[in-house]
Amino acid sequence: MKLERVLRSEQFSDERELEASEGIICYSAGWQMAMLGLEDEDIEKLRGKKVLDVGCGREANLVRYLREKGIEAEGIDSKAPAGDWFIRQNVTNEYPWEGSIMRGNNEYDLVISNCVNILADTFSSHQVAVTVPLWREVEDTKKMARSILSEMIRVVKPGCKVLMSPFLDKLDEQAMEKLKGSRIEKVELEFIKELEQALKGDENARAMVAAFGYQTTEGNTFPDFLRYAMAIYKER
Repeated sequence: MKLERVLRSEQFSDERELEASEGIICYSAGWQMAMLGLEDEDIEKLRGKKVLDVGCGREANLVRYLREKGIEAEGIDSKAPAGDWFIRQNVTNEYPWEGSIMRGNNEYDLVISNCVNILADTFSSHQVAVTVPLWREVEDTKKMARSILSEMIRVVKPGCKVLMSPFLDKLDEQAMEKLKGSRIEKVELEFIKELEQALKGDENARAMVAAFGYQTTEGNTFPDFLRYAMAIYKER
């Protein structure tokens, strides 16, 4: 996905919303697609298919965009909007994450997740700069994060995939056990290469990246775990 298109698209300029006072970032559909490595041809192939966005956010920008493209997209989040397309979770310290996606087994053709805070903070080197504090109150965040992974695999169809960003480079042994039988692949993000070039001479690009909670290294380059999305293919 071309950087200029992401930055200038209506999706980005009109739908991006930063609510730092509540600890929420509502990523635009264009940004999320770019960070997942989803191109127009991928979207076209998903027409008529069922897609679940885990951690869709309060605005659910990507879910709305996918539905406009003829995709049967749904979203799940503790702050999900009201409506038939969304599942709102009541996350508490006692909330049973196993079974927390209230859908049947093998239901979706694709499950996506873009920077779900508990997954990124627990199992990647990425420290989310702006985050919803609620899950931090849970006593065993690793157990919750493992359960989210397990649920995502449960609801995706055999032979299909879970696609998420950033790449989870710190999965522990118990998390890997949840993914047993699945195949993990790195998805290189061309968008990141373009963004790095822009960062060298564009203060607006640097400010945007910082506002979205994505850190860069010295020289305005992205660390490896942000250069890749993560695809988890469920065994048939």
